[in-house]
Amino acid sequence: MKVSIIVAAYNIENYIKRCMDSIVSQTFKDIEIIVVNDGSTDNTSKIIESFANNDKRIKTIDKQLPVHGFNVATSNPPYMHMNGIQNPNDKKAISRHEVLCDLEDVIRAASRLVMPRGKFFMIHRPIRLVDIVTLGRKYNLEPKVIQFVHPRANKAPNLVLVEFTKDGRPELKVLDPLYVYDENGNYTKEIEAIYANENIGE
Repeated sequence: MKVSIIVAAYNIENYIKRCMDSIVSQTFKDIEIIVVNDGSTDNTSKIIESFANNDKRIKTIDKQLPVHGFNVATSNPPYMHMNGIQNPNDKKAISRHEVLCDLEDVIRAASRLVMPRGKFFMIHRPIRLVDIVTLGRKYNLEPKVIQFVHPRANKAPNLVLVEFTKDGRPELKVLDPLYVYDENGNYTKEIEAIYANENIGE
């Protein structure tokens, strides 16, 4: 199964090369890389083109994304502050730390793209929940549903799922906890239902 990776780029000439280097060096090779240049006015376009000329898996779309033009947006952003301990491996640092974008960048972009009453879904760390809710409201994304994800029933949550509604009314629903493993170390029925035995390969 081919995996599509979509990169939105806007005036990030200082970071796009590191981002693209990380993606093209993935061990899973059956991928297509779609880079949407969202009207950049710096050298972002030239850097993207240089990668596309050397890798046939890369497709570029030089088009500004429509403001409030999408029903749904999703994000699994970097979790850790820049002032955290960064992994010396640059690729992992980018994926785990706010090197190329921070939480406010992600939420601001989602608010710009999602239409009124549209949905924005995010997965993050519970320790950032106050920041997530505060920034969501700053950019008119109202948190409507939250679910904490626990490794096991006797462990604290290590992830939180948040559903926002653009220009939504203040009303928050907290779902029952989602447990990943049962007492025998196997996936719970809820997790098995989510994965539905799908396999994209190693």
